[in-house]
Amino acid sequence: MLTERETISRPAPPRGARRSAEPVVAILCPAGWGLRNFVHGGIVAHLHERGIRAHVLMPDGHLRVAAGDLGTAAAGAELLALPAIRSQRGHAAFNALLRASFARRYRISTYRIFNRWMRRDDGPWQEIRYAAIEVLSLLGSRQPLFGWQVRNHERLYRRSRDLGPVIRQLEGIQPSLVVSTNCQFSDEFPYLLAARDLGVPTLGCIQSFDNLTSRSVLPVFDYYALWNQRMKDQLLQYYLDRDPGKVQITGTPQFDFHVRLECRASRRATPGELVLRQG
Repeated sequence: MLTERETISRPAPPRGARRSAEPVVAILCPAGWGLRNFVHGGIVAHLHERGIRAHVLMPDGHLRVAAGDLGTAAAGAELLALPAIRSQRGHAAFNALLRASFARRYRISTYRIFNRWMRRDDGPWQEIRYAAIEVLSLLGSRQPLFGWQVRNHERLYRRSRDLGPVIRQLEGIQPSLVVSTNCQFSDEFPYLLAARDLGVPTLGCIQSFDNLTSRSVLPVFDYYALWNQRMKDQLLQYYLDRDPGKVQITGTPQFDFHVRLECRASRRATPGELVLRQG
């Protein structure tokens, strides 16, 4: 029988994979929150001050809007979208089963709360499908079926996508580290797989305390940044193959700039900034 430690395979980096001579960090920002936390929050500028170049990868629309925000502290690049090249029939059901199995395995109560809300407009067929997934998750939450689902989640994705463009983009950037800012967004997943194939370490910045329980199985990272000890304990409970020495407690850096003195305005100035009348 497979153990928890055997549920994740890590392919060896291909021959010829290169590393940049100077520190370069590729920061994945599929949503505006990543830009808020890493660009406007000052992390990119902090890296720049220490001689570390940052490449901020974001969707093309965000890239056009945020280009001026990067200044000289970072380079902007498009976060590539990878369309499916093969049929994805059955993938949605498989992913739903994995999420249900994960929640049942660790008795995550919020799973049913979120499901009630998301399924509020379901018809008879969707109700039957959901009931079948819940029954199957009774078996799927146990080994060896749980480990089989985790492994095949990645395999199904690799079979339906061509990682070539992302691999070539990372080879051009030559990062020493790839940073995830929103791992619940599927747009990041091909970059995490490509980084692993190239032998580039990855850092998962878990954006919120509920991301460990309200989502399905998280991607595999080499390092983790979490808010507090409780989140660290949960991570190590759900993922027994993770190295506790590579899980760092950082506080909540995405909110740090809210309490900076330079970000505060007086009561008199605030209404003017918000175009409000002073009462």
